[in-house]
Amino acid sequence: MKTHVSVGIQELLERRAPPRVHLVGLRGTGVRSLADFLLCRGWRVGGSDVAFSEREQQGYAARGVVVQRDHSARNITADLDLVVYSLAVPPDNPERLQAASLGIRTVSYVEFLGELTRLMPTLGVAGTHGKTTTCCLLKHVLREAGQGVEALCGGRLLQDEPGGASSSAGWLIAECCEFRQAFLGMHPRFAALLGVEPDHFDCYADTEALVAAFGEFCGQLPSEGKLVVNADSPLAVRAARGAVCPVEYFSLQPESCVAAALSAMWRVDRIQAVPTGMSFRLRGPMGAWTPFHVPLFGAHQVANTVAAVVLLKTMGVGDAEIQAGLRNFPGVERRFQGWGSYRGWSLWDDYAHHPSEIEATLAAARLRFGGHPLTVAFQPHQILRTRKLLPDFARSLAAADRVLILPIFAAREHVDEQTVHVARELVDRGNSISSVFEFCPTLDHLRSMLDDTQFNGPKEQQPVFLTLGAGDIDRIFNELPR
Repeated sequence: MKTHVSVGIQELLERRAPPRVHLVGLRGTGVRSLADFLLCRGWRVGGSDVAFSEREQQGYAARGVVVQRDHSARNITADLDLVVYSLAVPPDNPERLQAASLGIRTVSYVEFLGELTRLMPTLGVAGTHGKTTTCCLLKHVLREAGQGVEALCGGRLLQDEPGGASSSAGWLIAECCEFRQAFLGMHPRFAALLGVEPDHFDCYADTEALVAAFGEFCGQLPSEGKLVVNADSPLAVRAARGAVCPVEYFSLQPESCVAAALSAMWRVDRIQAVPTGMSFRLRGPMGAWTPFHVPLFGAHQVANTVAAVVLLKTMGVGDAEIQAGLRNFPGVERRFQGWGSYRGWSLWDDYAHHPSEIEATLAAARLRFGGHPLTVAFQPHQILRTRKLLPDFARSLAAADRVLILPIFAAREHVDEQTVHVARELVDRGNSISSVFEFCPTLDHLRSMLDDTQFNGPKEQQPVFLTLGAGDIDRIFNELPR
């Protein structure tokens, strides 16, 4: 178990004079939400990230945040109180090195978040997929119910005012990521485990090591807490055996062997896609069936919603408040986010970067758009992950009518010819299944394809253009004329 090391956050939070902080890798998972968290507490915030678009940079500037689109020692000045860096930022980053040379306190985002989970009562969300959406569902419903709450996770609510949250939040919602066992530094009171599947191949030698880490996370929950687990994930069920707190399970497939053998089971039925999202009924171990509706598409979003509902009911939020909050849920940035229309295309974007996520997202797209022609542009994330899961990527993407594969976004890896070579391998593997795969060499080429194509047919035949990936593929939408 990881030992706790104080990073001095409480002292800075309690200071009368606003601290100055620089966030390295500001576009990274969770770091943007930390910027919002600190801004609404009056901190003076700056940051840097090479993946920021000019439009995003301008958006931060309007909020008084200077964002540099490079990583340079000159971005770090001696008057800073703290430098926080994304785990994706390596030790030899020039800003981290400059901060160390100036004696500025430097911590990772995960260390900062871990400290906050000790200082604030926390709801944690763990699992390979769905963490960000579930965090945002919890945040939105609790706010709609009048409770003070903040969320530190990998995305923002759509139509949410960045940095506009109350500085007197009662609850912290924390995305507890398994990357480099980061979640072992988190200390939530209640938590959801959405599912476990191999993903971070640079962190875990095998599935047993992965399950053991999740089991250790479950075991850290206090005995007076509660763990909510997706029983449709056998590896999650195994990991949950490490918990010392009460465990409640939920299943969208209650007839399965795993689910049928578990107690304290929440069951789901009448799952239905309607024009405005997904409807379903939920029944607790001792309760009656209760209907819910969420304006999201796909069975995976039903699972995320159920996890959120069970946690909310654990906190004492009533069914009517939960139903009302879910009905007006605005959605999450980069999670099946609509970008309007351009030259006759219906534009959408999703963060999906794992075969299971791609499969779920394309299934949701078919529910949402029916038989509309579906073009997918996928930017693979990490060379190692793409190699390990190459057949699964090809299979999941083949559900689209046309697939454009970009070079790999080599996060935390050395950028070399493998980013193109392995991407072309994916094209070849995909075309062995369905001859709809093409290689697209750059984001500029992708943008040109949109510019050069015009659809003037009837609305019921409007083609859908969906970008997928955890890198910077969504930048093309920021560059389209509005």
